[in-house]
Amino acid sequence: MEDRPYLLPMRDGSEWEPTPEQLADLRRAYPLLEPEFAKMRLWLEANPARRKLKPLRFVKNWLDRVSKKQPTGQEAAAYVAARLARERA
Repeated sequence: MEDRPYLLPMRDGSEWEPTPEQLADLRRAYPLLEPEFAKMRLWLEANPARRKLKPLRFVKNWLDRVSKKQPTGQEAAAYVAARLARERA
């Protein structure tokens, strides 16, 4: 599995892996791709009844949700500044 980290189990028992072109597009769009694929696989293995029929759509939706949760540069800087101020007080 380590040599094929992008393999995801599907509802019908098969496994899906993005094509090299799809993988290149995903990497450009989502910087946190590698750790998120590991999380997707674990989630799919833990929830076999909820495995997907349209894997690329599942991957895109997952990564979109994750990227919305990531703070922007300004939000992250404000958080770090506030935390440092609290620690110094």
